[in-house]
Amino acid sequence: MTNQLKQAIEQLYENESLTSALTDESAKLLLSWGEQQLQTYKGNRPQEFAEQLPQLLRGVNRLVEQHADMAEADLIKNLLNLAEQAIQLGQQNSTVEQTSNKQDARPMKKGAKNA
Repeated sequence: MTNQLKQAIEQLYENESLTSALTDESAKLLLSWGEQQLQTYKGNRPQEFAEQLPQLLRGVNRLVEQHADMAEADLIKNLLNLAEQAIQLGQQNSTVEQTSNKQDARPMKKGAKNA
């Protein structure tokens, strides 16, 4: 593990704004997922990826915090926005598999009913 990767992972775990609205269990799940994304990154812009990933995690945290006050349509719009961000990060993660990332992301719409 490179020093740059270690530092990016440490920054995830130290950034309270990524998990402030989550329970300990949920925060651990989200941060563990973020760490896995950093560790498996294969693209050619690791610094940019490490800077953008927290924005996605912060969006998840914000949505959890605000979802009770949202209309269902607004919740779905926010979930789809997060899905688009995740897809963009996934496309950065592999310069070779960009087309398959788009195809893999399409079924995410089925989960939108979970409101």
